[in-house]
Amino acid sequence: MKWFYFGLILLILSFWVEAIRPLAWAVLVVGGAYIIIKRRDRLFSKVRSRLLISFVFVGLVPMALFAVIVVAMAWFSTGAIGAAQVKKHLVRSQEQLDRLPGLLQQEVYRSIIQSDSVDHVGAVQRMLSTMPEATTPSILLYELDSLIFTSDAGLPATTVPSWYIGTQLTAITVNDSDLTIRTIADIDLGYGRMTMLASLPIDTAYQEMVWEETGAFVFGTTFIDRGSESDDEGRQVGQGFRVAPDIEMHPDTLHIALPQWLHDLRIVWLGAIAAMDWQTGQDDREMVLGFAVLIDPVYTLHTSTSQEYDQAGFFILVLGILAAILLVVELIAFLIGFIISRRITSAVHGLSEGTKALQQGNLDYRIETRRHDQLGEMGNSFNTMAQNIQDLLAKLQAHADELEVRVAERTSEIERSLSELKAAQSQMIQSEKMAALGKLVAGVVHEMNTPIGAINSATDTSNRCVTAIIDTLDTGDSIDEIKANPAMKRALQTLPDGNRVTVDASQRLSKIVSSLKSFTRLDEATVQEMDIHEGLDDTLTLMEHDLADRIQVVKIYGELPLVVCYPGEINQVLMHLISNASQAIASTGVVTIRTSATSSHVTIQIADTGRGIPEEQLANLFEPDFSHQGPRVKAGLGLFTTYNIIEKHDGRIAIESEVNRGTTVTVTLPVSVISRTLNQGSDDGNGTVSNRALES
Repeated sequence: MKWFYFGLILLILSFWVEAIRPLAWAVLVVGGAYIIIKRRDRLFSKVRSRLLISFVFVGLVPMALFAVIVVAMAWFSTGAIGAAQVKKHLVRSQEQLDRLPGLLQQEVYRSIIQSDSVDHVGAVQRMLSTMPEATTPSILLYELDSLIFTSDAGLPATTVPSWYIGTQLTAITVNDSDLTIRTIADIDLGYGRMTMLASLPIDTAYQEMVWEETGAFVFGTTFIDRGSESDDEGRQVGQGFRVAPDIEMHPDTLHIALPQWLHDLRIVWLGAIAAMDWQTGQDDREMVLGFAVLIDPVYTLHTSTSQEYDQAGFFILVLGILAAILLVVELIAFLIGFIISRRITSAVHGLSEGTKALQQGNLDYRIETRRHDQLGEMGNSFNTMAQNIQDLLAKLQAHADELEVRVAERTSEIERSLSELKAAQSQMIQSEKMAALGKLVAGVVHEMNTPIGAINSATDTSNRCVTAIIDTLDTGDSIDEIKANPAMKRALQTLPDGNRVTVDASQRLSKIVSSLKSFTRLDEATVQEMDIHEGLDDTLTLMEHDLADRIQVVKIYGELPLVVCYPGEINQVLMHLISNASQAIASTGVVTIRTSATSSHVTIQIADTGRGIPEEQLANLFEPDFSHQGPRVKAGLGLFTTYNIIEKHDGRIAIESEVNRGTTVTVTLPVSVISRTLNQGSDDGNGTVSNRALES
């Protein structure tokens, strides 16, 4: 806290010693931050502190608004005063030049009276001697449109403008990029007339003169024709103008005791004054000279209070009165907040102590109420609440004891129901598996009938050939006669064909039996490595009787790794999906099987060109009683079983279908389920993990 006060003291001293201002702000910020961090609980956690802060805030908001209004009013007022000072100076310069023709006329008459001749040089010098040195113009005299005198030898020779008609004219003029205050008039010589052109350039010297006198630095002058229909924003004039004065601060303001940043502050404002184009002679109110003004507010307000622009003093007086009023309002708000906060915090303190007692389990704590206002009613309400809580906790304890008994009974029932549900689910899947196996066996039997019939026919033919050979051997008298016997020749020719048919049929039977054996995996462990392509080929072999002569199977196999899984269950999934694809095709069609793999998963995609599934039925495909066969929906467990098997392997299945265009089923399986199987205890009730799978 002492560092914060020390920072305030340094900040006050910095108004006179500017060098310590950075240190003052640093100490003030660090001290304030330390107070807020270390005492934030005391500052903001208590109701009384919050009330006081709120009342202070209510008072600070008007003061902040007042500060914003003051800054805006100061900005606009100072800018307007500075621009007016510049315009006043320009008008004063025009008035000085406007008086020159009359003064020169007087001097010319004086020279004629004194010497009966016109002394141009003496008349001009006497006239210029009456003017301030800083605002001495250049004088050009013309007689019969010829230059007869110039007060500045450095000026280029010029002629009287063609648009001049003899009437005196004084104005701020623009000639190309030059900016000049000019007056032109005719002077009577007694024997004729001469034309006088007086010019006061608005250049860097004029900039510095205006800055030193008014505290306003003119720059960025632009000649604008407001009557023009074009979108031209005007042209820049004032060649060689500087954008900042040479003198940074006026010596006249050094004695004013203000912070240095106020002395260094500059305000930019805009102004405009009537002007004319010297080349064309156009002079109307639509042509103006726009200018920017860099204002020193301290010097401008200081000088304006001693001139007719005394609104600055009135402005400061009004701001002081408003500041005093707002300060009184802030003090009243703080006093009201302090009184109200003491009354409220006393009641809140009792409530806080009572709440802490309830948190610690002291349900017998009661607040002593002495007031009969709303704060007293709060204490009575707390006491009633404490009694109700005490009664309610007693009831809750009784209910909790009763509920604990009921939860134990209900938990036992749920565990028993869950065991029955698991048994029913396993039985359901096994039933579906047996049904599928029965259907598969029926197809396999149908497939085996053909090669068995071929073997029987070939065997019968071979028996007849052997009988014919024996008869020929018994009846023949010689070897030549036996060789020449036609029956012997036919029998010998028929036997190889019969043997070839028998061999082919046996190979077909062996292939069917091997595929059936591989499909059912009867002689292998439950979890092991599986070749997905082999499983697909075996399934297609066993289902050939459903696919032949009706469905074209297109196999697009990618490179797949061996998958650690339950091969029998995966084969069951493949059979279900290929069977469903076959049944979805009414007459002829195409079933496309694609496989692909990533580093961690394999993907199997089976697409058919069947009737498709309506969109509203896709959400119900994996329900136990859903089966879309033919025009009606029938009960079945195929897709339900498929879904459970894939979920068991931590895989995913997705179905996309369009009516009359076909269905695509995508199955994604992890390359290995061995870790998931081990986490589940290595045995789910269907078998054990093989040594080969564990070694992989």
